[in-house]
Amino acid sequence: MEERQARTGSALRGIRVADVMTPQPQTASGEMTVADFVDHHLFAYRHTALPLTEDGRPVGLVTLDRVRGIPADRRAATTLGEVACRADELVLAAPDDALNDLLPRLSQCADGRALVVTDQRLVGIVSPSDISRAVQRGSLRDQPTGGRH
Repeated sequence: MEERQARTGSALRGIRVADVMTPQPQTASGEMTVADFVDHHLFAYRHTALPLTEDGRPVGLVTLDRVRGIPADRRAATTLGEVACRADELVLAAPDDALNDLLPRLSQCADGRALVVTDQRLVGIVSPSDISRAVQRGSLRDQPTGGRH
């Protein structure tokens, strides 16, 4: 485990949050019902997490696992805000933060995701797959070239 963390740390050295984030993610209001989201927005949405915003500020994060956990007969009466990670559970990062510094802060609530903010406004999201891609690319960068240049 420690060796893997060391390799990950070395692969991510010098990489900033802005280098891996998905910029300007789609967002929703916490007032939207789970039924409305599932019926009208789910298939248009490419990602498995949806930031909730108020006036551009992140106030929650809904994951598909959380939506899936709401029984069909309760979806019309349940808002996204009720099933979301609350604002105080969100992991927030700045675009210039080092990705290595962000990793230990990723929380269970948000399924390993961080919301990227500038002046308290949402500008991006970092997902576990974004981090995996960065590790793969970084480890390529660290491999010896075998004498060829």
